[in-house]
Amino acid sequence: MKDQRTLSAAVVGTGFGVLTHVRALQAAGIEVRYLIGRNPEKTAARAAMFGIPHATTDRAEAFETDIDIVAVATPPHTHGPIVLDAVAAGKNVMCEKPFARDLAEAQQMFDAAEAAGVVHMIGTEFRYGAGQSLLTQTVQQGVIGTPSFGLFLLQMPSLNDPQAEVPDWWRDAGQGGGWLGAHA
Repeated sequence: MKDQRTLSAAVVGTGFGVLTHVRALQAAGIEVRYLIGRNPEKTAARAAMFGIPHATTDRAEAFETDIDIVAVATPPHTHGPIVLDAVAAGKNVMCEKPFARDLAEAQQMFDAAEAAGVVHMIGTEFRYGAGQSLLTQTVQQGVIGTPSFGLFLLQMPSLNDPQAEVPDWWRDAGQGGGWLGAHA
């Protein structure tokens, strides 16, 4: 008989990524038990918003439990230590893109996950978005010829507050940033 136990998860990160990851996990029938963030108040508020029972700033606390999956939705320069801690704890990991700052960091995370024997994957929440799908089809079908230049405009409803700020890592390649890398 098949194991009927519900899978459980911890999501690391309380910014934009948490909005997509928590909803996707919950829609897939996975119980999100932990939300892990840097700011205790923001983490608690976001956890309450999604009905997540545990909010913490200590990822070791969550990784020591019987959760099955860790979803990493933090800025790229933080992925390495989080992924390495999760796979060391024997957790399956889904890490948002950009996965790593460079090939060496990506290889280290990949090798650790392989050695731990856990499922590991890169999240690409926008891959099948309507705009990206249409652009992919347009280019693949040769509708516009061979592209030599692209200008992308993106409207971010999460930044519609005049007080909102674009995170520093979005502009810093050394932190794994750059909007093209994050979005594409």
